[in-house]
Amino acid sequence: MMVTTMPALDTSAAESAKSLLNGIDYGALIGSPLTAAITAQAMAARSTWEFIQQVGLNTDKDGNKTAVTVTFMYMKDGEMVRLIVPILTIVPIPLIIIDEVDIQFKASINASASQSSTQSSASDVSGSLTGQASLGWGPFSASVSVTASYSSKQDSKATQDSRYSVEYTQQVHVHATQADMPAGLATVLNILSSAASTGSKDGTLKISPTIGTLALTDPNTKQNLQIRVTNANGLVVPQVSVLIKNIPPWVSFGSAPLGQTISGQKSPDITVPTDDKGTVNLLFWIDTVNAKLANNQQPFQLDISAAITASADDKNPITKTGAFPMKVVGVLPPPPSKASITASPSPLTMAHEATTGQTVTIAVTDASGNPAKGGTVAVSVSTNLAATPTSAPIDDKGQTIVTVTPVSGTGAGAGSVTLSYTPDNAPTVTATVPVTLT
Repeated sequence: MMVTTMPALDTSAAESAKSLLNGIDYGALIGSPLTAAITAQAMAARSTWEFIQQVGLNTDKDGNKTAVTVTFMYMKDGEMVRLIVPILTIVPIPLIIIDEVDIQFKASINASASQSSTQSSASDVSGSLTGQASLGWGPFSASVSVTASYSSKQDSKATQDSRYSVEYTQQVHVHATQADMPAGLATVLNILSSAASTGSKDGTLKISPTIGTLALTDPNTKQNLQIRVTNANGLVVPQVSVLIKNIPPWVSFGSAPLGQTISGQKSPDITVPTDDKGTVNLLFWIDTVNAKLANNQQPFQLDISAAITASADDKNPITKTGAFPMKVVGVLPPPPSKASITASPSPLTMAHEATTGQTVTIAVTDASGNPAKGGTVAVSVSTNLAATPTSAPIDDKGQTIVTVTPVSGTGAGAGSVTLSYTPDNAPTVTATVPVTLT
């Protein structure tokens, strides 16, 4: 006889696997990659700042930062020209940004339990017993023989198997790209780009404007002149002496913006130092008292020069020169004249048949209003008259006499005598004497 029994399934493995699944720290699984991404982004930002500091900036002993520049020499208009460019404007700046983090997590838990139990039981009773006896009672007799055997066997088998497995995988995908330029950095780079400058390899002496004018009739109109000095590194040079030569004596000058007097300086040559910005600002004009001297002057030129050094320690200055042409505009009006000419009698009446001329006395004053001394009065007449002389000399009293006679054969009518006098340095004055022929 055989009996098989199945005990209850052992679920301890499944419970353990479930416990493991519930015990996974999802916060760490998801948060750790994000934290790492944030840390990497911070490192990228720091790398950008370190790049700017190490590549694009110089720091002096006082902690002041200046832009690192690159200097190029190239040919322009037949002259070697120096180009100075901040290095941050010509090299790419690393601006890495993490724009995507993809986290994928997969967990797989396998649990299994198996149990088997087998019991076998068999009984075999056998025994061996031998005995013999004889009994007799009278005619009867009996004999007994007994044999007995016994055996017993029992087998049992039990099997139990429990197993589980836990497997999980995690994939993290990170994507980084070049970030857009931050607004502040873009502003700085724009400023640096505009700071790129060109200049002569030996420095420059820049004169502005290129030509000047002086108003003869308006001393309030002043001509500005700006001189700017830079060295071979493109830096302005303060407190360098600028020599300005060939200033005419009738030209006034002074410091801008009001024309202040420059102490100790007189034409024709003056020396003026540049200010902290490497510039000299001057004004030129013509004063009223010098207007007569400046009248009808030809254009002239100021010669300008400065000795420029590359640095304070440079012992070999290079002299740069330039020129500033100027011209005088306007003409002075003629001075008001007090000269005059008068005739007496005026008007004049004569008979047209008259053969004797009539005397006309002429009085002349010069430009100062005094009786003219010397000179002549020009006399012209209409066609029906004759005058003697046609160029009448003026005596010491400022007078002269002219005789007017009708032309023979002329009938009655009207005529005129025109008198003209030109004083020194003054315009011509005239007078007309009307004549009636009866």
